[in-house]
Amino acid sequence: PQNPLTARVIVNRVWQHHFGQGIVSTPSDFGIQGAAPSHPELLDHLASWFMQNGWSIKKLHRYIMQSATYQQQSISHAAGEKIDPANKLLWRMNRRRHDFETMRDNLLQVSHQLDLKVGGKSINGITANTNRRRTIYTAVDRQQVPGLSRTFDFPSPDVSSGSRNSTSVPGQSLFLMNHPIVLKSALILGEAAEQAASPAAGIQQLYQNILQRAPTQEELNDMLAFLKTDQVPPKQTPLPSQWEYGYGAYDLKSKTLSNFKTIPHWNGKQYQGSDRLPDPKIGWVFLDKTGGHPGNDMNHVAVIRWRAPESMTVSIKGSFKHELPQGNGVRGRVLIADKLALGPWTIHQKSVETNLEQVHLEKDQTIDFVVDIADHLGFDSFIWSPDISVQSVETAATSKTDTGQTVVRHWNYSQDFREPDKIQITPWQSLAQILLLSNEFQFID
Repeated sequence: PQNPLTARVIVNRVWQHHFGQGIVSTPSDFGIQGAAPSHPELLDHLASWFMQNGWSIKKLHRYIMQSATYQQQSISHAAGEKIDPANKLLWRMNRRRHDFETMRDNLLQVSHQLDLKVGGKSINGITANTNRRRTIYTAVDRQQVPGLSRTFDFPSPDVSSGSRNSTSVPGQSLFLMNHPIVLKSALILGEAAEQAASPAAGIQQLYQNILQRAPTQEELNDMLAFLKTDQVPPKQTPLPSQWEYGYGAYDLKSKTLSNFKTIPHWNGKQYQGSDRLPDPKIGWVFLDKTGGHPGNDMNHVAVIRWRAPESMTVSIKGSFKHELPQGNGVRGRVLIADKLALGPWTIHQKSVETNLEQVHLEKDQTIDFVVDIADHLGFDSFIWSPDISVQSVETAATSKTDTGQTVVRHWNYSQDFREPDKIQITPWQSLAQILLLSNEFQFID
């Protein structure tokens, strides 16, 4: 053709994929407002070659990757920097950071977690602990793009994006240092390396698994020195918490709660189903330090659970509150040892006191504060911070109430609310994370 526009656009996109920037730097605009090609003859040659070879993208990839231009190193030198600091003439390879999707897949692959199944349904929750599929199978909701994806420059799905920005912001570093995906990969790799025949063999194994090469002698010496000096952190036994943050199914006829499960995902402020809200599986249910929100139906009611550490008699105090003018409010009740003890209350823009004295519990019996949507989903956030105390008139006082009773033990939902216990890593797992965070692993070089 006189003007092989389609072929030019395709080969330019493939070139951009391999080099970080297309021959035309505006891949979605080949018109008069777009950028001129840096190598027009090369663009025409690739377009003609592409058409002559049956429009085969596979052959085009092979043709580009077998070229001397593609096989260059990214090492710079003064003479080249002086003549062409922007590397427009491609006298060296461009060093590029992996995009988020590739980085996530790499983390799962090197730790032998990646599910390589081809095809199937899309998966919700790109960072969910149960999601081990390739990132290409992650569902994208245009209205609710995960914040983590945007942190790593995921483009807006509302418009066509010919290229992707590449930024460096603190959130990216925090993800690599703290996110469960990275930590779990480091844990798996570190545990495997620790089982090697010797420390040197374990380090060799880490380098081969993560960087696909053997360590240099200097790197090996540094790693061995690190293992000798770094100490295994002392195991911190977490303080026991009597509170559990969960959901379950409530039967209105039998007035019983069943299928209680803890809410799996912690987002830094609250427990919810996954990094998406509503979660595709358990809906809107979440719990934070002041209350929360029930799920979409009676199979996903919100449950604040308190478990008795021993046989005792307690008193319950609290205020169950709904504030929003929209919707029809929420419905709550209190179950003691799996039996309805207080409620139900249906409240809309009001509060109700939820107090009960002299409640006897055996060890491990529970008090459940259960909230549902009151038959209509919408604007169902609630506030409820139960207070449970053991009182006695027979024991010496340290804190006395106005009635003269001594408060022996005391639990308050809001004051006791806490995030999941932190993961502690060993020196071997630290080494694995160091390599996972290295430029050699994170960049295409």
